[in-house]
Amino acid sequence: MVFPDSLIPSNEKARLQALAPFRVLQALPDVVFDALVELVALLFNAPVAMLSFVDADVVWMKALYGLSEPRRVPRDQSLCSVTILQDTTTVVQNLNEVVLPTPIADLLNEMLQLHFYVGHPLQMPGGYNIGVLGIAGRNARLFDEAQQQRLSSLASVAMQLLQLRLALPQCRENPSPVWTFFYDELVQCIAQLEPDSLDTASRLQAIDQIIALLQRDLDRANATLP
Repeated sequence: MVFPDSLIPSNEKARLQALAPFRVLQALPDVVFDALVELVALLFNAPVAMLSFVDADVVWMKALYGLSEPRRVPRDQSLCSVTILQDTTTVVQNLNEVVLPTPIADLLNEMLQLHFYVGHPLQMPGGYNIGVLGIAGRNARLFDEAQQQRLSSLASVAMQLLQLRLALPQCRENPSPVWTFFYDELVQCIAQLEPDSLDTASRLQAIDQIIALLQRDLDRANATLP
């Protein structure tokens, strides 16, 4: 993997404008997104999963599974900043075999001791990549094209959930029934998974079934919005 000279995309100004409405979500803990990243980690048998936004100077985590920190990272220290520069999945199967920019290497290798990373951009209409759905781990591993396609589909689901969240009332004490429904559904998906017993084909089939279920319910929820 060759790292770019700059982490700033050519459409940066418009990209930040597309990201701006989502900044309100920084201060609001959300069990739906917590459950989503836990589910993604289980589906791909990864110890770490994250849902992040790449802002002007910082990458902030909307949801993080498998690590308690960091919730905010300087932009030049995060592989998520590299991921948003392309529309395809970024795969680093062994971080020890690539030459990382020093700020990224210091965070991943020394602080977090992570050696595997995969991320897919959260893409807004218009092609603006505002964040990342990703997984990581402490051991090098393969992540093939079939898995990349599933992560791409889950990133699309995550982006739709984020847009739906903005469209629903932001009252933590009395959450929308629609939002409660999605939380219950994600928790049920997690409870029904037995990831250690799944072979590769069964795991991909389980991912496809969950994607289809969530997409169906997102379509139904969006149809009820004014």
